Parts: sequence; structure tokens; C-alpha cells
Amino acid sequence: MAALDLVEFDGVHSAEAVHRALAPTWGRRNHDGIAEWTRHAVAGYLDAFDGDEAMPVRTPWQQVVRLAEPDQRGVRHYEINAWGRRFRTADGVNELRMIGFRNGKRGAGELAVAAFVAASGEPAPERVRIREFSCLAGEAALLYDRTRAEALDHYREHGRDALRNAVDGDEYRPGEPCVACRFRAICPERIETPGVLGIADRSRPRRTWSVTNARKYRECPARDHLGRLRLPKAPAFERGPAAERGRAVHAYVEHRHRSGAVCVPDVPDTWPDRELPAREIAAGTAMLRHHAEVCPLSLEPAELRIEPVLTFDDTAADVVVIAKPDLLYRDGDSLVWRELKTTRVDPDRVFQTLSEIPQLALAIVLLGRGAIRDTGPHPRVELELLHPEGNDLRIYDVRDAATRAEAEAVITSLAAPWHGDDEFPARPGPGCRTCEVVRWCPAGRAEVVK
Repeated sequence: MAALDLVEFDGVHSAEAVHRALAPTWGRRNHDGIAEWTRHAVAGYLDAFDGDEAMPVRTPWQQVVRLAEPDQRGVRHYEINAWGRRFRTADGVNELRMIGFRNGKRGAGELAVAAFVAASGEPAPERVRIREFSCLAGEAALLYDRTRAEALDHYREHGRDALRNAVDGDEYRPGEPCVACRFRAICPERIETPGVLGIADRSRPRRTWSVTNARKYRECPARDHLGRLRLPKAPAFERGPAAERGRAVHAYVEHRHRSGAVCVPDVPDTWPDRELPAREIAAGTAMLRHHAEVCPLSLEPAELRIEPVLTFDDTAADVVVIAKPDLLYRDGDSLVWRELKTTRVDPDRVFQTLSEIPQLALAIVLLGRGAIRDTGPHPRVELELLHPEGNDLRIYDVRDAATRAEAEAVITSLAAPWHGDDEFPARPGPGCRTCEVVRWCPAGRAEVVK
């Protein structure tokens, strides 16, 4: 957006505009992947609108409402803004260009509100037009084109209720938005857990951290960094049969648990939700039968949460920690965190340390610190290892000092290098061939074409 401002408002050549926009700020240079993405997106935008005679508008379009008395919410002042690039044509059209990674479907309410804001520009337009530009494809699509009167009517019919619902919504959804939320200090759903990552340093940018991010960072810092910046990702690469079988087993167990049904040894032949080789179907069927022997629903737990998203605020590191257990359930009064893994290998030969399954380490740290409310007298972490010959249910006592010390060491060893990194360099290697953001990584692309 900064580069496009230089081009459209200051007449700077696109190459120079990109160069200026990517100039280091506060002594830090932009990542090579960001530079690659910016050049791609700016070139595509300028090509898509080449020859368009509409003139860019500097002044933001916004709808401002000032009430003499507070309304039922206790509010007097409202501002509604539409984000995108604003243009005005000679024949009186206000055009809003929405920028996205891919051209996708926009809801009627969203378009109605955006058109309402565009119709509020001064001077009042004759028509309102909305286009969406896909930075990835380099294509623009027309989403909306109506007279100003039609746009105002459309807002009253489709946009007003959508806006009212957004303003009146009172549901708390802790997660990634907690990073920048201005109300987190008073949020009743915020769980403050200083020291979870074992890092005492609030000087770094506030970000999220999860075991998934940690794994990606360990493989390649650039892969994790570019993924966090939400650069467009390549479609999922084909996974091996064993990985697909593992996902199919997880999907079947999750479906049974969500339906409230206890898993039983009688597994239907149609259980896989994807194509699998006969060998993997047979292995998965055996694993599911062994899972039935230790299915926690047979305990008729009073509390059952399937793959919940848990959010914690590590105020010592200024990091939002996000975890997603396979299952949380209550055994009597005690909370149990269970992770499920599948393997063809003898489980005694794998998963010997917590570093091999860092989700367990994070679970032990969180439960051991009482980060989850009302854990009960004897909280524990379970690892359910399924293999064709049987099951191996390992139990970790989160109150055991040695277990907790090992878990804390694992988490800190994963989080500390990431937390202190400013460069996020690429680590070219075989993993580049299955990296979802390799398109934006010069070092990774060079590795792939070797």
C-alpha cells in the first residue's frame, strides 16, 4: 500500500516506489520474502488497472454519525470506514478497490456497508462501484456497481443489520486478535500466564506462538515468518500414505467424539474420509479398534472439549500462546489433556522424550502452572499412541518436579531462538520442495531448481 501511494499520489515510478517502501525502518530491513511479495503485488495491481482514467482520492471516505443524546449503547459518536484504495471518475463514480490475496466471495452485508461508506464521499457520487484486486492472481473483479440511491437502499436492506450485529456482539473469542487488542487488560477471558515460555523479555514485538509455529521455525525460520505474515500459500502438497492415514484416523475419532458416541471395536469399512492404499486402511482399522479400548468417552466424562483453541497471555515474554489439545475431558474432578498419535513403528522405539512431541511439553507446563482454570486435584496429560498391534497410553503427572522441569526446558528451547530472532533467515534444503511459501523465498526457489 505504501508503494502504491507513492505511485498514485506522487507520480513515483513503480520500481523506485517499491524500493522506497521496502527501505529499512528503525534499523531493520524487510525480509527478502516481503520484498518478493511486494514487487509481485504492485506489478500485478498496476497491470490490472493500466489505462484506467479514474483519479485516486487521498481523503478517506467515512460515514460519521453524531447523536445529540447517547443511544441504548451509551454511545454518541460512530465512524464507519471502508478499507481499500479510493478513486473518483470524471462522470461521478466513487470506486473502492478492495485488496485481497485471492478474489473470494464477499457477503452481501459487507458489500452493502462498504458501498454505503463510498456513497458518503464528498462530493456525493452519481454511482458507487466496488472492485476487488487479487494480489496473488493479479486480477481485478467487479463486485458492485449501483447508483448512489440504490446503494443507500441496499444498505438499509442488507447492511444495517450486519453492522448492528457487529457492534452489539458480546461474545469473547480469545486467539490471534489478542495480540493487538486494546481491551485485553480488562478482558474476562484473558488468562495471564507469565513465564510459560521461560523467557523474561518484553522488548520484542508482541506476537503469537504455538507448537506448530515452533516446528516450522525449527525447520526454517523464513518459512514460519512468511507464513505468519499471511503471504499466499501454495495448495497443500501431496502427503505420503502414512501421513494421510494418520489424519484419517484423527478425523474418524474426532467425528465420533463430537457426536458423543463412545468408540467401539466394530469399525465400519467406510471409515476413511479420503483415498488410502489398502495397506494403510488395514493399519488404520486396527488402530481404531485399539483406540476403542481406551476411548475416554467410556468414562462418561462430565466435561468434554474436542480440539478446543486455548489462549494464554505470557506477560513475561509479551507473547500470546495458543494451544489446541486433541481432547480435554474431566476424570472425576480432575482435568485431563490427551494427545493422540499414530505410528507403524514399535512405540518403545519412538517418542522417548518430550522434545519429540512438544505438544505434550506445553500441556504439562500449562496444567502444571494451573493456567487452565479449575483443573481439579489431580490434573494429568495423556499420550495415546496407536499402532496396528495395540495401544500405548502414557500418563504424565504434571505435579512431578522432574517431568515439569523437562517440559519447561523443551518449551524454552523452542521459543527462545524464535523470540530473539530479527532476521528469520531461510535454511535451504530438501524441505523447500514441500514449503507452502517457497514462491516468495529466493533462497528456497534456488534450492528447488537445483
